[in-house]
Amino acid sequence: MNANAAEQDKRSRQERKAERKRVKKLERGLRRKDKALAVTAALLTLSKKTEAIWGRNDEDDWPASWIASTPSPWSNRPSATVPGWPKPATSWA
Repeated sequence: MNANAAEQDKRSRQERKAERKRVKKLERGLRRKDKALAVTAALLTLSKKTEAIWGRNDEDDWPASWIASTPSPWSNRPSATVPGWPKPATSWA
């Protein structure tokens, strides 16, 4: 009887420990998401204020075709496909 109670107590402690760990993980994720939401709200507020002060800049509206055709500066593809960009000095092979 005593061994059964000890086993049940051990199992109960393990379950509580797992539950505390899960709650901590969820709270950490919630704090991260709250921070991201606060940053997004601040950026939106700032963009609206700057637009109200200086007006909308037409250069901010890049055509989607230009964005899609521009290679990433971190990719290993040569940048010679974009007009005005320097050609690579060495071969990419």
